[in-house]
Amino acid sequence: MRSTLRRKILLVLVTLMVIFGATVAISIQLSVAFSLRRELEKRGISIAKHLAQQSINSVLARDRLALRIAAANQKKIEEDIVYIYFEGISPGEILGHSFGDTFPSALMETRRLPPGQTHGIRRILTEFGTVYDIAAPIAHGGLGEVHLGLSASSVENSASEIAREILVITLLVTGAGILLAIPLSAAIAGPIRRLTDIAEAVAEGDLDQQIPPGGRDEIGQLSRSFSHMLQELRKSRENLLAGYRDLAAEVQRRQLAENQLATQLNFLSTLMDELPSPVFFKDTAGRFLGCNRAFEDFLGRSRDEIIGRTTFDLVPEEEARIHAKQDSGVFASQKGCSYEEQFTSTDGAVRKVLFHKATFNDERGELAGLVGILVDITAEREIAALRREFVSTAAHEFQTPLAAILGFSELLSDSANLTEELRCEYLAIVQERAEFLSRQVDKLLNVSRLENGGTLPLTLGPCPMDQLILQSLRSHQQTVRTHRFEWSLPSPCPPVTGDRDRITQVLDNLLGNAVKYTPKGGTIRVAAAFTAQALEVCIADEGPGLAPEHLERIFEKFYRVTNHDAAPSGTGLGLYLCRAIIEAHGGTIVAESTLNQGTRLSFSLPLIPSLQNPSP
Repeated sequence: MRSTLRRKILLVLVTLMVIFGATVAISIQLSVAFSLRRELEKRGISIAKHLAQQSINSVLARDRLALRIAAANQKKIEEDIVYIYFEGISPGEILGHSFGDTFPSALMETRRLPPGQTHGIRRILTEFGTVYDIAAPIAHGGLGEVHLGLSASSVENSASEIAREILVITLLVTGAGILLAIPLSAAIAGPIRRLTDIAEAVAEGDLDQQIPPGGRDEIGQLSRSFSHMLQELRKSRENLLAGYRDLAAEVQRRQLAENQLATQLNFLSTLMDELPSPVFFKDTAGRFLGCNRAFEDFLGRSRDEIIGRTTFDLVPEEEARIHAKQDSGVFASQKGCSYEEQFTSTDGAVRKVLFHKATFNDERGELAGLVGILVDITAEREIAALRREFVSTAAHEFQTPLAAILGFSELLSDSANLTEELRCEYLAIVQERAEFLSRQVDKLLNVSRLENGGTLPLTLGPCPMDQLILQSLRSHQQTVRTHRFEWSLPSPCPPVTGDRDRITQVLDNLLGNAVKYTPKGGTIRVAAAFTAQALEVCIADEGPGLAPEHLERIFEKFYRVTNHDAAPSGTGLGLYLCRAIIEAHGGTIVAESTLNQGTRLSFSLPLIPSLQNPSP
């Protein structure tokens, strides 16, 4: 029984050893063959790339002889090279080869390398036997490819020879192993089987296995080592689970913090972009790190054109030096500052700007840069200047008639020495000056009413425009002897709906301006015409005309043109009120002018609805 069992065990062991030996031999043969093939391929790739690099000039020069010589020389150096040929960029274009006079047609079917591939390897069967066709691009494929054929016979022969030697050694070792394994199989098989079972259970995740203590031999030591390993695995599992829980909590906290930070950054970015005031921030070197849309619009450049540049790249050097000096002061003191300075944008517009600057720190608390906010105060400064000029002009406008009133009042107080004619003349002058002051006060009251959001009071009714125009013209003809007046009015002239006094105020103001700016002896021309819906009145002078920058602003409050010599006096309210009156009537007023050719002021008023669509 025991003998039969021993024979069975021996038979099993012999079978296992033979299978093991055969497996080892086959594995080693395959491994050796693979290694030899890899070495052959590496060597072939190196040779192909070397030939591709050396052949660039020859390919460019289409020197077929040099390519054939290079192929022949390389084939002489390496015994296992079957062939070498150079293929041009056109399919089937062979520039040089090592086949002698005839190039094998079977090789013409080789596929070209895809763009960007550094090499290619194909195992093909040729008349020379099995060959590894190795391709390498010339000049990255731009000039063609070089193909190198390496014989596979050397690899196969070497692999077969090594395999035979390994097989003999394996059989000898297997036989010796069988002899040694017979007496030890019984003692070793049991403990190893138990350890194997436990190892399989552990591999499946069961770390609660208990390993029985072994003897003092290696198997016992293996059992104890395996038991210690299981204990360490249990500890590592607990540590990993604890670390995983901590990591999951930390990931959750960081995710929450990142979400909050992203929300805050999005909020701050949106807030800064929506701010109407231009905002920017720089680093300590003066380079722009960012800005909002208002700053882009203010500077006239896109954000990409601003970020990374300095003030010297964006504004004139003189202004940039001033801003750089202010920045240096802010960095030195690390305190905010405010200053007023002009700023030139890309389109050349110069504006008065109030700058507010303050520093900011990085996450370490160190100085990182500064942030700036710009407030465009150009309009405020212009309005302030206009107001100052208005106060000065208005004072002069009021002082002159008041002086006349006071002077003639004193003369009238001594009526005993005055004739009746002089007394009437003086009273007329006092009345005229008083009426002038009354009109000026009315202007101020009307401006105040408009500034407070009110409207001009109108007493609407039918207005015969031809009569109002002629009345205003006669009034000016009586008082102005130094100018000529010409007019052209339609007959009949349809009436408009309006306030007689307000329309007369507009006519007097426009005629008065024409007289002021027309040189003595000049002509003021008045024309009227009507369309299907409105009546248009045009008053033209022969004055110096207006530049475009003044023409678009003459209807602004307090605005006066003073860029030429002997500019007429005035408060700058007349045309402002004219526009307000005309627009209150539902009409429009426009100005046209050319330098040195006079100015035309035209306004239109809607006709009475029942009279609209008359025949001109």
